Amino acid sequence: MTIKSDHDLIQQVLDGSISHENFKAFQMRMRSEPELLGLYREYALLHHSLCEEFEGRRIERKTCPPRRNTRFPAMFAGIAAAAAVVLLVTLLNRPGKSPKPHPIALAEVVFSDDAVWSIKGDHFATGQKARLDRGAIVRLQQGQARLTLGGGAAAVIDGNTELEYVSDESLRLGHGRGRFRVDAKNRHLAVSTAALTAVDLGTEFGMLSHPGKPDEVHVFEGRVQVNLPLSNEGPILAAGDAARVLDRKTIERMPVAMPRFPATAPDFTRILEDRFDTTGTAAPDLNGRNPQQGLGVWRVESGAPKIGNGRLEGGNFTAFCKLPARCLSKRNPVLLATLETTEPFSGRFHTAGWAGMSFYKEGRELLFFGDGFGEETTWSIDVKQGLPVLLPENRVVGQRTVTLCYNRNTGAASLHEGSLPLGPAFVTGTLPAGIEFDEIRIGASEEAVLALRSLTVRTGESGEE
Repeated sequence: MTIKSDHDLIQQVLDGSISHENFKAFQMRMRSEPELLGLYREYALLHHSLCEEFEGRRIERKTCPPRRNTRFPAMFAGIAAAAAVVLLVTLLNRPGKSPKPHPIALAEVVFSDDAVWSIKGDHFATGQKARLDRGAIVRLQQGQARLTLGGGAAAVIDGNTELEYVSDESLRLGHGRGRFRVDAKNRHLAVSTAALTAVDLGTEFGMLSHPGKPDEVHVFEGRVQVNLPLSNEGPILAAGDAARVLDRKTIERMPVAMPRFPATAPDFTRILEDRFDTTGTAAPDLNGRNPQQGLGVWRVESGAPKIGNGRLEGGNFTAFCKLPARCLSKRNPVLLATLETTEPFSGRFHTAGWAGMSFYKEGRELLFFGDGFGEETTWSIDVKQGLPVLLPENRVVGQRTVTLCYNRNTGAASLHEGSLPLGPAFVTGTLPAGIEFDEIRIGASEEAVLALRSLTVRTGESGEE
């Protein structure tokens, strides 16, 4: 339910009085709270329409002067709100009058399910998408992202990469790697690093820029002109050619390496999903239940967890469900597992026992996340291997949605808040590379209670080399 403070928060965003820290927190909330996103859209439309009506012109940047830090009496606030609603209805119903698009949308970036990212500069983000203004810098720590420019160019980058959107015809690669393409005729794209500028001549090409290593350009289609800093003349590379810059002075030819560059942002497939908060649940028992997505059937081996009141809840129970064969591979190595927990009606999630989800292979438990064994009150990871439970630097407690990100090729495992690993991990661990899973287990020990609204397991490609 939306509270009054959300209305005040949105007004601060619209009039530009919100702090940088609070704006970042507001963006994170909009990614996971559809009600807040809907409320923001209503306010933004009203705000834009009012300013356009009173000023009689399109505003390119600040749509209204900043609001003075004063409080109107309640009577005047009510009158102003009512007048705004009436004016909005009038504007929307005026013949031939339709709301104009928001002027910020100059480029769009879409992130993969496993992406961890941030954006510096003017932008508007919702879920896995963001619209960028010129000068915005995308910092991708993990996963992949596809940037579409207004001039018909596109870029696909993967972590760890920093890319600045300078204009529809210019990008700056701070570090990392990307693949760039221009489909529109008579349009060009220049991609710059500290050591070179690649100017496409109707082409598709890849670029690498890593600290301490020469910057590289690889041409897959068409032609690319490679220029050194302060120079507008340089060699032209054709399809199948590649070059690197040595000491920022010398351009050296080299073999092309197409497989090293991302072609498209990876798709993730739900291999197991079940919701317990939907109406019309077929039976209150978990045993023998078919998940909403997946090939397995729930098998309760101990205890008696019950489904009802919008949740699955139980203490001192274990339940297993099979995963598809070979759901992880070298080419498809990333697994995302999300638990949406809620406060138990009776008992506790955090105890000296355990409660959460485990991953098995041939009957052996290999990875666990949730509240692990021990007195520590926090979400944690247990990579087994005879090692202690891995704890976050700052405790993460209580009912929440948490996502595990595991990479089969590297063995890296991490926990993130939310249904996607959009933010930095709050705890990390490592398994031996190459480990795969064939079954999951959910449950809780005798002391603990696990209450779930939903669980989801997805697999997909990786953006790492």
